[in-house]
Amino acid sequence: MQKRKKSRAISVAELKKLWTKKNKNLIVVDIRSQTEYSTGRIPGATSIPLGELIQHRHKLKKPDPCVLYSQNGNRSYTAANWLAGEGFENLYHLKGGLNSWQGFQAHGHIDLHLAILPPNASFFEALQMAIALEENLKQLYLDLAEYCTDQKILSIVKRLIKFEDHHKAHLMAQYEVSDEDQLKLDEFKNKHGEKLEGGGELEGTRKSFSKMIQKPEDILKIGIALEAQAMDFYSRLAQKSVNEQNRQLFINMMKEELVHLEYVSRELEKFLAKSLNN
Repeated sequence: MQKRKKSRAISVAELKKLWTKKNKNLIVVDIRSQTEYSTGRIPGATSIPLGELIQHRHKLKKPDPCVLYSQNGNRSYTAANWLAGEGFENLYHLKGGLNSWQGFQAHGHIDLHLAILPPNASFFEALQMAIALEENLKQLYLDLAEYCTDQKILSIVKRLIKFEDHHKAHLMAQYEVSDEDQLKLDEFKNKHGEKLEGGGELEGTRKSFSKMIQKPEDILKIGIALEAQAMDFYSRLAQKSVNEQNRQLFINMMKEELVHLEYVSRELEKFLAKSLNN
């Protein structure tokens, strides 16, 4: 009798390594209910509740790496082993589930803010949106810099500003946009306002800073929240896109936001550790 295939358990650290590698088809699946998903999830995860997994397993391609998680890991362990038995080759389940995820969680309904770009949008519209949102996030970091009373925190925020500049320049070079005017960013702004990737407005978020920032490290916590929501936003956009070029753009955007998220998270840990030792 042939032995039934099983999935492999991975840690949060291993999941992050999978994400940062060139696994363009990696999918992370939250198998909890959509209510649980909307109240807090791993940024970038897609929602396929356990009850729907059998009917919707066609959304997952058998050769592609796939990581399943639930709240504590029990449901995802069972589901991942079932899928492995169905012939899925690169199945993983997250040890400890969402409870083991120590980083910032994304929030909101699976379709939050996705109306900003229809699934069948042209590549020009997708690139225009991405660069406009990058510009808005950069402006938010410039505003955050004004709240910095600690020089180390200020240097981190300045680096985040450079990330946004470099990212925009890379996108323009990659897609051969020689002049920003070609993107008609004002046209996008007039239509959608000063939107952020997490779904908020630039001005409203800016006004909330005075209440949110009580200690120097709160600035980094805001940065983590912004990058996590951005990563989650681009992941959800990629899942909804019917244009393959758009999908690849959003996957690349998601991975860039993950790099930024990891950077701010590391810097926050170092800052807090140093504060405790002083």
